[in-house]
Amino acid sequence: SLGERMKCELIAALLHEPEVLFLDEPTIGLDVIAQKNIRDLIKKCKAQRKFVAIGPKERHFNLYKGVSIITPNLKEAHIAIGIPFSHCSDDDIKAIGWKIVHKYNLPYVLITLSERGMALFEREGSIFRHLPTVAQKVFDVTGAGDTVISVCSAAITSGATPYEAAFLANHAAGLTVAELGTATVDPQSLLNACRQQRKH
Repeated sequence: SLGERMKCELIAALLHEPEVLFLDEPTIGLDVIAQKNIRDLIKKCKAQRKFVAIGPKERHFNLYKGVSIITPNLKEAHIAIGIPFSHCSDDDIKAIGWKIVHKYNLPYVLITLSERGMALFEREGSIFRHLPTVAQKVFDVTGAGDTVISVCSAAITSGATPYEAAFLANHAAGLTVAELGTATVDPQSLLNACRQQRKH
């Protein structure tokens, strides 16, 4: 079953006691007891000062209180604070993002905004940054969210600032959506994309 597969994937991910824990939609298919175990796992990782990144879905946001970063899309961001999904102005997005930061006690929130780019919120210093999309063409958005959170998390834990990490994640997502099907992004392609923008 999906729930059993999720449990096995979690066990495999934790075997080597990683410093970074990236959970993509971790409650899918899990029963109430397993969801509680996820919460206990997150608490343990926080106590050990591990970097915990969550790619949330549309439920169970309370399980993710105090993690290092979450990367909801705009619809998921609405659900996180319990309001109906609707078209948002830039000011609306700012208000939603800060509510998520404070409601769930999060150091960083990165909201993906499709063709509008990304919105980064940093609790320390109350810093907001908007990153316009860099996608030149969009064929398939499959895997774009996974790309964003994995690149962003890897960059932050490697010493990048949150803005630098979001910048890289934005470019990586731009490369991903330009390919049909689930695509991967290699370091050289990402570097080339960042350099290309600097020329413009």
